[in-house]
Amino acid sequence: MTLAELANENAKEENIIPQAKMMEEMMLSTSNRLFIQQQKMTIPTMITDSKNIQMTIEWSIHSAGKQYTSNL
Repeated sequence: MTLAELANENAKEENIIPQAKMMEEMMLSTSNRLFIQQQKMTIPTMITDSKNIQMTIEWSIHSAGKQYTSNL
């Protein structure tokens, strides 16, 4: 069972894979500036310990599968 199926019992792999591919294409086509801005907005909503936010943003940017270059 996938995480998506746990969240939505009607989610099936055949529906999730096309959505995941679409999301991947959107991320890879996003400009460096916009991607970094999105990470700075999204990650703090997922991390409760504020001392780890900047480190996590940097990890996210460097592991995104695309070289993002910008001053954080």
